[in-house]
Amino acid sequence: MRSYWLWSFVFLCTWFITLFFSYGTLFVQPMILLMSALFFGLFFLSPLCQRYYVIHTVLFFLMGLLCFRILHPSQVESVSFFSFLIYVLIAGKGFYRLPLRYAMITYLYLITLAIIPYFQNVEILINIIFTGCLIGVAFLAFSQTIRKEKIISELYETLQSEFRTVKRRLATTDKLARKEEREQIARDMHDSVGHQLTALLMQLEVLRMQSTDEKTKKQFTYIKELAKTSLDETRSAVKTLKNEEEGGLSAIIRLIRKLEAESHVRITFSVKNGAFTAPLSNEQTVAVYRVVQESLTNMMRHSQIKEATIIFELVANNYFQVEINNPFEHQSCVKEGFGITSMRERMEHVGGKLDVQKFRGQFIVRGKIPLERELFDK
Repeated sequence: MRSYWLWSFVFLCTWFITLFFSYGTLFVQPMILLMSALFFGLFFLSPLCQRYYVIHTVLFFLMGLLCFRILHPSQVESVSFFSFLIYVLIAGKGFYRLPLRYAMITYLYLITLAIIPYFQNVEILINIIFTGCLIGVAFLAFSQTIRKEKIISELYETLQSEFRTVKRRLATTDKLARKEEREQIARDMHDSVGHQLTALLMQLEVLRMQSTDEKTKKQFTYIKELAKTSLDETRSAVKTLKNEEEGGLSAIIRLIRKLEAESHVRITFSVKNGAFTAPLSNEQTVAVYRVVQESLTNMMRHSQIKEATIIFELVANNYFQVEINNPFEHQSCVKEGFGITSMRERMEHVGGKLDVQKFRGQFIVRGKIPLERELFDK
């Protein structure tokens, strides 16, 4: 877009200067102004035809013809520098926008228009041809440079795409491997420890029923309760291992690494006041993970600046606080959608709360969860 407006500015300045030097004033005949308007109409229309090379070339031909008609020199004793500059600018735009074959055809056509007024002046004709050859060589080098840059850019984009694909494949493979490992451990625990504890419970019940001493029966009952508690905890651990939902600090770090590698997002992550050692339950860690995940997703979707700061903090040794803030340019009020509502429900489900606000150009999501010992005290 910048190059387009730069070309427009250069064309306008050169065109009006050329009109002034050709006619001595900018207040020229209406027909000249009309053809000038047509020239710039074709110029502004040309970007719409970039993919249609033949039509684009025809537009350049028409622009050159209008230039020849409007800026045809009245005197042929010397070269009209600004008229020649207009032809060079059209040719330069052709080399910038068109494939090499079409650009060369356009250039030869424009050079022909430039030398037609000087056919009777051999010296000027030779000078124009010589200058045109030098400019043509420069344009060829310019065109080759642009094409090499485009090839390098396309190769870079291809490599970036392949790199992201490989990263996603590795992440998926790693996730599947961890999942299979967890499921294998869960099966082993269920088949070995679970069955043994069940058998132990049955044996303890048989011994309790066979015992005639009340004191011994109470001891067997107590041991049975301990074994039953162990069995319940084993089943809970098996269920947790089979749970596919991610959570915890390691999952958040993996998420940050993935976003930085694939989406070029810059994330600052910090931990304060011993938040690493906070005794969070599995449901709480999953809730924290989902809050971070949804906040970063919203940042990538709605913010122009791909930056975010994540802070984990232990507040008064009783609450775990997670805060995600990122630059937010919009002046409108924050409206809660499905994502924020879902985060709020997750936090409330584990006994916490969620606060969403905009402050000094920053969009802030802050969640606070009571620690396990706080819940037990209650």
